[in-house]
Amino acid sequence: GADHILVFSEPLHGLSHPRSKRGSYHFINTQKMLTPPIIISIEVSTTFVKKYPKCSAKNIVTPYPNPDGNWFNGEFDNSAMEKWEGLREKNAYLEAEKERFPVTTPEAGIFQPRPFAQYYSAGAHGECTQLRKILKQDYGCSKSSQFFNKGAQMSYHLGMRMSTFCPCPGGDSPSAKRMFDTINAGCIPIILSKDFVWPFTKEADPSIDIDPSLFALRWNATDFYETAYDSECQLKDESSPSVQAAVEKISAEEIARLRDGIKHASDLYSFWSKEGYGGSEFPLHDNIFPNGGASKAIVKLLAERAGGSRWPDCKLELEGRVDGQDARRFEC
Repeated sequence: GADHILVFSEPLHGLSHPRSKRGSYHFINTQKMLTPPIIISIEVSTTFVKKYPKCSAKNIVTPYPNPDGNWFNGEFDNSAMEKWEGLREKNAYLEAEKERFPVTTPEAGIFQPRPFAQYYSAGAHGECTQLRKILKQDYGCSKSSQFFNKGAQMSYHLGMRMSTFCPCPGGDSPSAKRMFDTINAGCIPIILSKDFVWPFTKEADPSIDIDPSLFALRWNATDFYETAYDSECQLKDESSPSVQAAVEKISAEEIARLRDGIKHASDLYSFWSKEGYGGSEFPLHDNIFPNGGASKAIVKLLAERAGGSRWPDCKLELEGRVDGQDARRFEC
């Protein structure tokens, strides 16, 4: 019924196996997003939303959950900020932030200038393997990478907190957990996934007035399908696009604007609030109630859909639909 709820906690989970068929086919046939129930999932695609805006608005897209208490108790944040002060001589920060780093302001927490321009760490797998390979090669030639690769023993969560920008390609599907980890680490995400949709924004539901451009960049992945450097990390061509060259062109004012947006988005995409959070590393085990912005947003969105109120518009949208004409792959 339209007042029932189906929850899928992983992007490729469904009521049946997609059998290598992705894209809208997966949302329609294995997750049943065009049927009456309210579908709560951690992913939907831009392609699907554009074709079925009313049915997309019937359902709810949520961020990937992160139950690691160290993201909320200050352990990771404090560990990163303690390292900031001694890293100016590495000269890997963005020129736009040269005058401001490392003048840290304790009350600003992690939402302030960082010692490194970017951080990227991802395997070469998923729908967009070629893109991931190129990003890894180009990142390996950046000053940021050269520090991280010289025995710095920098973990994933610290790397994000050390850097201003974090490139985010899709994973096995358009989204990946990193999209939300970057937000909670205060690293400005650069979305390189055409089909990725930010939860709780107008990308997922036009009735929501939150614009992701307030806290994230979105670039065309196809602009980065060829490496800009040779095996000696020399630019092949001055006009060749690379993430490093692109972020160096971003002004201090634009970085500050995005960082302010991330500060607000960080709560929206957290299931636990940092404010008043205790020292627990394991909130689920210790029965700490999820009181963050993501938890509150889900409750609010469910209330707006009470009684299956959005199903009639979805049903009307499906009139005349021809089965079998939906995308079976995601777009990078």
